[in-house]
Amino acid sequence: MVIEVKIGSRLYELRKKADMSQYDLVNRLADYGISVRQSHISGIENGDSKPSLDMLVGLVYSLDTNADYLLGLTDDPRPVGLMAKTVAKVVNDDAQRAILREIVARISALPPESQQYANDLLARLFSNVVIEHVVT
Repeated sequence: MVIEVKIGSRLYELRKKADMSQYDLVNRLADYGISVRQSHISGIENGDSKPSLDMLVGLVYSLDTNADYLLGLTDDPRPVGLMAKTVAKVVNDDAQRAILREIVARISALPPESQQYANDLLARLFSNVVIEHVVT
């Protein structure tokens, strides 16, 4: 199945990029309360196994990515929450925050080419606005 292959190859890629062994990932998942064996990680990477929903969430946090990327639904591995956290800190009004979260969610749901177009459009629109980059 195509999704399993994407999960496995992307899991491997992100794990290597983070300079983690399969055992390191097992330990990181344990920090999130997910008990898994190294052989299961290997099985997922090889396409022989699938992660549970709980494990998928743990992988997202452990590898600092997003579920859509692991599932092959987007080619953008950045965590979605980072943009939402940044928006929440930059905008002080709850109503404005809600609107911006909705915009972020809609852009995140677009295909990768459309996401890039939307990001480029917003960058041009706000090219004269200086916003300090906020990271938690």
